[in-house]
Amino acid sequence: EFGVRDAREMLFVGDGMVDFECARALAIPVVAVTSGSHAAAEFAGRGVPDGGILPSVASLPSFLGF
Repeated sequence: EFGVRDAREMLFVGDGMVDFECARALAIPVVAVTSGSHAAAEFAGRGVPDGGILPSVASLPSFLGF
């Protein structure tokens, strides 16, 4: 519907475990932000790599190289 044909063209950004689980179920790359109710260690414990855990969405532009 949005012209995306491949999950690798997407990035799921979320601050909760439900966000991470949805992204995983859909095979969409995920970035977790710790500005919500979960700490980096909780995301890491669920399998989010260190490079995919950001302190807030404000860090997203530099993460994406903008």
